[in-house]
Amino acid sequence: MNIAILSFYYPPDIGAAANRISGFVEKWKEKDNINNIIVITTVPHYPSGRIRAPYHANKLYIEKKGRLTVYRVPTLLAGAKDSISKRLLGQIVFAVKALKLVPLLGVKPDVIIISSPPLAIALPGLILAYKFKVPLITEIRDLWPESLIEIKKIYKLHPVVIFASLFARFLYKKSRVLVGVTQGITKRLREYKSEVMWIPNGIDLKLLKNYKEEGILPHNKVFTIIYTGLIGYMQELERVVEAFRLLKNRKDIQLLIVGSGSKEKVIREIIRRYGLETQVKLLGEKPRAEVIRLIQKSHVGLVSLQNIRLFKDAFPSKVFDYILCKKPILSTVGGELEEFIREYGIGIVIDSQNVREIIKAVNEIQRNYNFYKKNLDANYDSIVESRNLQSLADEYIEVMGDII
Repeated sequence: MNIAILSFYYPPDIGAAANRISGFVEKWKEKDNINNIIVITTVPHYPSGRIRAPYHANKLYIEKKGRLTVYRVPTLLAGAKDSISKRLLGQIVFAVKALKLVPLLGVKPDVIIISSPPLAIALPGLILAYKFKVPLITEIRDLWPESLIEIKKIYKLHPVVIFASLFARFLYKKSRVLVGVTQGITKRLREYKSEVMWIPNGIDLKLLKNYKEEGILPHNKVFTIIYTGLIGYMQELERVVEAFRLLKNRKDIQLLIVGSGSKEKVIREIIRRYGLETQVKLLGEKPRAEVIRLIQKSHVGLVSLQNIRLFKDAFPSKVFDYILCKKPILSTVGGELEEFIREYGIGIVIDSQNVREIIKAVNEIQRNYNFYKKNLDANYDSIVESRNLQSLADEYIEVMGDII
């Protein structure tokens, strides 16, 4: 079987999308029935918008390693801090240039996978699927244009929203199978198509192969809450940072923020304004291995998103890194994630970005930390079994095999 994947994000890009695709690719490379895996992606630049060394912005890179070939297409560089219009233009440039790769592919794919968003990546996927006469699988990590309407407050009759809606419906129709990353997204996709699979993000136990479990840190250590990932408009992380001003005189607790994004300057200004340099540390972007190490050295993993209806279907992939490292979770996300956390008793969920409610939750999870840690230890094997990346990769392979 030959698999072609179109993903706007791929390591060394940082983030959930890059981690998801690369995680599956690493598992698929080990399968005897997989002959070739082709990944078409951008030159690494996300989320900072700056090209990563040793890459250059205007050069096509072809990287071969065993069964895997990665084509890195130059495009207009735009990061999480840039405007929607600039990011959209970069996505369109990528889509056009990706089509020029067809003569270079060398092998005919048996199936094509699109990882969306961005929605523009579907254009080369649709054309390649038509050209090679092979089935198309479209996986949806976030619903578009619903995200534009609910997050950016764009009017639903705006021309961009109307066009995105029509294109998304066309894409759903032409895809042989749709893959939802969360149960909520999967349910909503079934309103448009019957061939929908739920294949969530998973837990990769191999990420711990170079580390020893550190468990609970000594009591004389600072109680550490860690947030990893994008620092953007949707995360509303500034509310959590503002809450820490009520802990300004506490020497026994701190917040680590690992990542970057459009709200990074806002976070820095809040830290400066309230003199929170001791309580809140903004560490910037880190490689995946370093992120895992920092999580292991922390006590609690933080998940923060805006309290809107769309995010009731959200299940941020950072949750699985926290669970992998056996860290209880403090979350401001309701819906599907809240049900998961409460089912296993592995953390606290607050449905408000109110400063005092956040501090109340922080104090609660610190005071009863051993209780949540014990629940996580007791349910660890069950959670890993249900969300094991290897098993999910195998399920994905079965879906591909069934439709070829």
